[in-house]
Amino acid sequence: MWNHAPAMWSAMSARGVHAGDVDEQAAADLFAYFYSIRFFEKPGDAARGKARFPTSAGCSKCHGLTQEPSRVLRPVSRWLSLNHPFALSEAMWNHMRPMLAATGAKRVAWPDLSSADLSDLLVYLRNLPMARSVGSGFPDYAGRDGGARCSARRAA
Repeated sequence: MWNHAPAMWSAMSARGVHAGDVDEQAAADLFAYFYSIRFFEKPGDAARGKARFPTSAGCSKCHGLTQEPSRVLRPVSRWLSLNHPFALSEAMWNHMRPMLAATGAKRVAWPDLSSADLSDLLVYLRNLPMARSVGSGFPDYAGRDGGARCSARRAA
């Protein structure tokens, strides 16, 4: 945006468009928007995620990429929530207690993951060939029965 501004201002001036002023509230709104889209964060890196999955994060001690390590754990490539932000958050939250019990039983340290680590892992996992075939986006609660479907989802 910084490098684009002079050309944009010239084009606006040529068309008689006033740029407008940015007051304190507009600046706060703009930065809230930037924060909400994680504009200031370093983007995830698949190579770092690939390196982190089996090593320091320890994910592969319990989760396989394509193989089922146990009857109760699906391989990551079959996680339907992987490309759905709300479903993934829900799955991670609901997985915490069983995971805490399993890490304690196996005497495995709880993984210490930063937001950058999670971004790296997600970019890696979402780009696995088998994960690309899973749709992405948000659940569709639109339509006449959207409210009922949303309520049913919360109750499940």
